[in-house]
Amino acid sequence: MDQMTIRLIIGVLLVIAVLAIAGRRALTLFKLITSGQPTVDRPESRPAALESQATEVLGQKKLLQWTVPGVAHVFAMWGFIVLVLTIIETVGAVFISQQFAIPFIGRWAVIGFIEDVFIVLVLVGLAIFAVIRLRTQPAKQGRYS
Repeated sequence: MDQMTIRLIIGVLLVIAVLAIAGRRALTLFKLITSGQPTVDRPESRPAALESQATEVLGQKKLLQWTVPGVAHVFAMWGFIVLVLTIIETVGAVFISQQFAIPFIGRWAVIGFIEDVFIVLVLVGLAIFAVIRLRTQPAKQGRYS
């Protein structure tokens, strides 16, 4: 077998495994979300709900009330969102062509720079989380943590 065939087989197996794990988790979350009663104060209109989601989730409004953990969470969340581009590029390189580039973006240096910056920010966020976890020792706090 040549090197490309081996890469393709490993790539297919990894994608199948990841999709199975992600699909199982998505199904679990869907069942959990749909099992509850609707809340009374939830916005009924779609625009209000979208605006609420944009400020609460994408803007990390509540998490930024805790400065250090909030910033670490922003780094991690937005980093993983931006780094989806690297996953697309990698899957394209494995399954399509080693010279694969995302259409309309191509190999734009700005995107590469942004991806590199977010790789560092994700690592910084994870390091902050590790330090917080080591300092607070949640296992000793029990249910309080």
